[in-house]
Amino acid sequence: MSLPRAPISGLMIAVAMIAADIAALRATLPAIPNPGLVVMIVVLEVGLPFTVVRRGTRRAFWLGFEVFGWAYLLACLTLDRPIWRMLRAAYETYVLGATLGGQGERWRFIGLAGGLQSLSALAAALVGGLLARRAAGGRD
Repeated sequence: MSLPRAPISGLMIAVAMIAADIAALRATLPAIPNPGLVVMIVVLEVGLPFTVVRRGTRRAFWLGFEVFGWAYLLACLTLDRPIWRMLRAAYETYVLGATLGGQGERWRFIGLAGGLQSLSALAAALVGGLLARRAAGGRD
């Protein structure tokens, strides 16, 4: 069994797209970006070519994935401060039992909250892709 071969030009385009995305994020986001949103932006940008390349229900899946993913991302960007305040309050109340103290506790909170936000964004995008594929009428 041989592995599928990817053309070098396609890999170079993917690397260039991710590099440009990370450079743009670094220039526009604050000093400590929301790691969940950064991961989701990269995943959505890597998935964009699949909406063009795929055909049939696979294209419908990727189109739904992108639409739901970007909609969730825009909602998170709009409501970023209230979401983080709510997550911090829940973390302090239920996990720590006190307010955030040292730098290590803050980084642990940022990692946990960013991971939860990234997982929920991926789940929303996956649901959108599956709904779009079902609406297109197939399982191929």
